[in-house]
Amino acid sequence: MFNPTGDDAAASLLQQFIHSVETQQLQRLVLSRYQGEQAGLQRIQIRPILVKTGVQLSVLLENSTFDQTKNLALAELQPLLQQWLYQDFRSALLEFSGGEWQLSWSKKGKALINKRKTTSTLANESERRRK
Repeated sequence: MFNPTGDDAAASLLQQFIHSVETQQLQRLVLSRYQGEQAGLQRIQIRPILVKTGVQLSVLLENSTFDQTKNLALAELQPLLQQWLYQDFRSALLEFSGGEWQLSWSKKGKALINKRKTTSTLANESERRRK
């Protein structure tokens, strides 16, 4: 189910991302269909990791010839994420406990968002093992 809602769709996805990080429900965020100026960048994957200082966000920049990883706090990542969502990438997939949201931008610049509820991966895995 696609709901064209303009820039509100990107803002909603960003809000859900922040909420997922703060409630420790984030699984990953994948940004793809890069349209920016950095040559070779293909996509970005963001996922939470636990380090000595607490939870950080691992940002994997996938280039055509190499990958680069940076660990950032949510406050450091927010301005970058806004630029990436609104300017550089044409597609985003947010996976969190209980759902996934897919954002894509049309050629005319309209944001489309698809929201889907998912069941817990752990529950599905344990159910398959019982059978």
